[in-house]
Amino acid sequence: MDDAAIYRGPDSCDCFFQDLMQTTGANNGEVLVVAPSQDMLARSCGAEGREFERLAKLQAIANIKCLVWETTPTCSSVSEFQFRALPKQQIGPTGYFVFGNKHALVLYKGAGVFQFVVIRCAAVAQDYRNHFFALWGMATPLFPEISRKTSA
Repeated sequence: MDDAAIYRGPDSCDCFFQDLMQTTGANNGEVLVVAPSQDMLARSCGAEGREFERLAKLQAIANIKCLVWETTPTCSSVSEFQFRALPKQQIGPTGYFVFGNKHALVLYKGAGVFQFVVIRCAAVAQDYRNHFFALWGMATPLFPEISRKTSA
């Protein structure tokens, strides 16, 4: 069954992260992310400031690949994720996640508040997975030493 969920308001990151962890843990353990920056990735998962425990929990159950538009690492706590960079014009300000049979749009509303539109549809998730890997092949590794060990 296909459906959608919208997480909004001050607890939107918590609700989204719970969905991300449950779906990833129950499926293939792969998370693909397109985000304007590493910081935006961390904040959308509810990891503010030095509170990166959530990202470590996600990393423990998933292979995480991220496309960002920046070219310098800014968030050392997520350096074990596989990062590649693309020119800014190829990644818009709206990020997305692909995990399991879900695709999630990440909308930054300002003042630290996010809205997530999560679509559960295997065909849509696969379309975005294909889009992600087409971009991945054109992107430049941010952490070459890690990307060489885990490239795929």
